[in-house]
Amino acid sequence: MRRPISRRDFIKGTAAAAVSGLLVGCSDFPPIGGGSSSGGSNSDAGNKPDSGTSTGGDDKKSPWRYTVQSYAYKTAVLTGYDASLLNMPNGVLTLPSEVDHYKIVEIATDAFAKDTNIRSVIVPNTVEEIGDHAFEKCTNLSSVSLPDSLKVVWNGAFMGCTALTGIVIPNSVEDVWNMAFSGCTSLESVQLPASLKTIPGNLFDNCFKLKNITIPVGVVGIGRYAFQNCTSLESIVIPATVKEIDAYAFCGCTSLKTVTMLEGGVKRIDGGAFACCTALEKVQFSSTLETIEPLAFVGNTKLNHVVIPENTNGKETIVEHCAFQGCTALVKVYIPRSMKKFECPFSFPAADKELYYQGSKEEWEQLGITDKMDIVGASKYTITLHYNADPQDAWME
Repeated sequence: MRRPISRRDFIKGTAAAAVSGLLVGCSDFPPIGGGSSSGGSNSDAGNKPDSGTSTGGDDKKSPWRYTVQSYAYKTAVLTGYDASLLNMPNGVLTLPSEVDHYKIVEIATDAFAKDTNIRSVIVPNTVEEIGDHAFEKCTNLSSVSLPDSLKVVWNGAFMGCTALTGIVIPNSVEDVWNMAFSGCTSLESVQLPASLKTIPGNLFDNCFKLKNITIPVGVVGIGRYAFQNCTSLESIVIPATVKEIDAYAFCGCTSLKTVTMLEGGVKRIDGGAFACCTALEKVQFSSTLETIEPLAFVGNTKLNHVVIPENTNGKETIVEHCAFQGCTALVKVYIPRSMKKFECPFSFPAADKELYYQGSKEEWEQLGITDKMDIVGASKYTITLHYNADPQDAWME
C-alpha cells in the first residue's frame, strides 16, 4: 500500500520554501549542531543544514542524529545515533524528547534497523510516528514502551524483532500499517488500540507464540495474511463491526479451535481465509453472511459440522466451489433457504453426509439440484437430506 502524502509532509515542504526565501544571503547563519552535520544539507536555505548531530551547551557532543521537520514549529525527526558517544546501560535505549531545542516528533525510516545492541526501547511522549522499518530486525529487542502521543506505526516498524515478547499499542494510535510486527516469533501478548479501524495485511504473520488476541470493536476489516501461521492461536472472536475477512487472514493457524463471528458482523470471507487450520472444530457465522469464497476453509480436517445461517438482510448466501474442500471430518451441514446455488462447496469428503435444509422438500426440488456432484463432487459417499430443519439439528459436540 502506498504511503499517502500527509498534511505534515505538505506543511514541511511549504515551510522549507518559506525559510529558503528568508535566509537568502544570510551566510553567517549558525548551522544546526554547531556545524557538525551527519546528513545532507539544504542548499536552498543558505548554510543551514536540515540534518545534523547535536551538541550540548557545553560543546560536549551528543550522540543523536536528526533531521529538522519544521523550523517554524521547532520539530525534528530522529534518524539514529552515534554508538561511540551513547551510553546504553543493559541495552536500554531511551530516546530523547528534544535535541538542540527541536522536539522529536517522529522516528525515521530504518533509524535503528538491524541494531542488535538494543534490548529495550523507551519512546518519549513527543513522538507521533514510528517510520517504516524503524526497528526492523533488532533481534535482541525484547520490550518496547510506546507513548500516548503516538498516532501512526508505519510499515514493518518492528518486523523481525524475534526477541520481542509483548506489545501494548496505546489508544492514541489511529493507524498501524502492513507487517508492523511480522515475524516477531517470540511475541506472546498484544494489546491493540480501541481506535484501530483496520487490521492490515501481514500485521502478525509468523508470530508463532501468539496465543490470543482481542480484536477491538470498531475494526471493520482484517487484511490479507494478517495472522498467517500464528500457530499458537487457539481461538478468535470477530466483533460485529468487522464486515470482511480478507484472503489467507488466518491461514495456517494450526492450533485454532474456535472461530466466533459475532451477530451483525461478517458479510464476506475471502479465499483461503481459514485454510489449513487443522485443529478447527467450531465456526459460528453471523446471519449477515453473504459470501464464502473458494478454499476459505480448505483442509480443516477436524471440522465435523457447519451451520450456514439464513441471511436476515434478504441477501442470497453464496458458498463458492471448494469452500470446504478436504474437510474430511465434515458430516453435518445446515443449509438455509438463502443459499440457492451449489457449485460443489463440500468437495472431497471422506464420509457420508447429512444435509439439513431449512425449507421444504418442494423448495429444495425447485433449486434444480439433481446430482450430488453439485454438492460434494465425484464421491462414492452418500448424502442424506433432512427438510424443514433447524440449525441446532446439525450441531455436534
